[in-house]
Amino acid sequence: MFHPLSILLAAGLTLPSLPAQWRAAGPATVRLSPGDLRAVGEAANSLLAQEPPALGQSARWSNAETGRNGAITLLDASVWRNMPCRRMRFEVTAAADLHHYELRLCRIANGQWKIAE
Repeated sequence: MFHPLSILLAAGLTLPSLPAQWRAAGPATVRLSPGDLRAVGEAANSLLAQEPPALGQSARWSNAETGRNGAITLLDASVWRNMPCRRMRFEVTAAADLHHYELRLCRIANGQWKIAE
């Protein structure tokens, strides 16, 4: 199953939309602002654009307005159903709490990266 990654930057880059747990409040979740999502997306795109993929490389992001920051690390590259895929670890620091998420993203025929479950 795929979830759309269709948040667009003014520069025309496609950003990953983050999992629902980053948008919903809860004791084990963190809510990200639109500015946070832009910063995360730019960092993710910098890793997704690299060919060949740079396994183990990280891209840091931060948002001075919210004080949130984090890193995205490219963990693995594979092919699934004839699509190039990347497994990435997303780390978010918010209010001194560190949150970790791992996602597999696959590039579909139109060039967009989608979250694959």
